[in-house]
Amino acid sequence: MMCASCGDDEGTKNMVEHSYLLALSFVDAEGNDLAAGLEGTEPEGSIEANYVVRDQYTLVTSPNSNELWPWEGSFPQGLGMTPAQPWESDDPSPSIGLFSSSNGLNNLSFVTTSAPWYEGVLETITHTLTCPHIFGDDEPHEIITYWELPFGDDSWYSACYKVEVDGKEFTDITYATGKDLSFATIVLDR
Repeated sequence: MMCASCGDDEGTKNMVEHSYLLALSFVDAEGNDLAAGLEGTEPEGSIEANYVVRDQYTLVTSPNSNELWPWEGSFPQGLGMTPAQPWESDDPSPSIGLFSSSNGLNNLSFVTTSAPWYEGVLETITHTLTCPHIFGDDEPHEIITYWELPFGDDSWYSACYKVEVDGKEFTDITYATGKDLSFATIVLDR
């Protein structure tokens, strides 16, 4: 993760990137881990992160603000929001991290960072995910995440307080120490 600050021409105003770190586990009504069996990449060098192999999903990530991002689909890099990328990847589309956590489930991680010139918090971020392994179909599924700054505007991270998946609301969110990573379990009707 990266935290950066910069000043205006007079150097009187600092702007901070805000990170939006979300780990989602997906289960069916019986509690079976729907992400079990997803193929992950091997960690490279000192990086211990795995990413879901790209041919298993498509993902479009966008803020819900037509004023700042009026185009559809993916967004140009550097214009307000940056999704996680595998190290040294030539593919500009957003990546999904894959890891196991203390809840015993596989988690998909969605990491987004706002641009340092964007003041305030992105209140919602939408991830449109197609992943037959998890959802059991080839349809895009809308994941809307809702965010707040738990310790003020100068904090570099945001906390998710609600997730909606295809209109179904999930508010049982837990946090890593310091609220820098938000966890939610999504129960799918399949």
